[in-house]
Amino acid sequence: MSAPYGIYSTADGYIAIAMVNIPQLARAIDSAELAAYDQGQAFSHRDEIKQLLSQHLVSKPSAWWLERLHAEDMWAMEVLDWKRLTSQEGYRVLEMEQAVTTERGKSLLTTRCPIRIDGERLFSEKAAPRLGEDNEKIVMELLK
Repeated sequence: MSAPYGIYSTADGYIAIAMVNIPQLARAIDSAELAAYDQGQAFSHRDEIKQLLSQHLVSKPSAWWLERLHAEDMWAMEVLDWKRLTSQEGYRVLEMEQAVTTERGKSLLTTRCPIRIDGERLFSEKAAPRLGEDNEKIVMELLK
């Protein structure tokens, strides 16, 4: 992927940046070093650009950067750890967790498939198969 696509450390966490114009980004974060690059260099100079961003963004907290990036309608968001993610109302509304039962009868809480079909969420109580459990069945299907 071309720069600046990636996850970057900030003074208090991480932010993800995707699909933004490099000169616009340079103005939004007030980076003279980044302003030396144009959009045509997003792939050919991606490592340099990402290094500059890494050095620059670590100087301030995530919220500070996101305020500036969102003011310019740029694709950027805070990266949350598991505890903070699962405490978000949006996460709870999505109903992303489900219980599955292993072949030994143990119940485990895990995340579900995020895909929806005709607006319906996908849930399954069945746990993943044991490693290699379905190998023979798959080989037989491939030999048909």
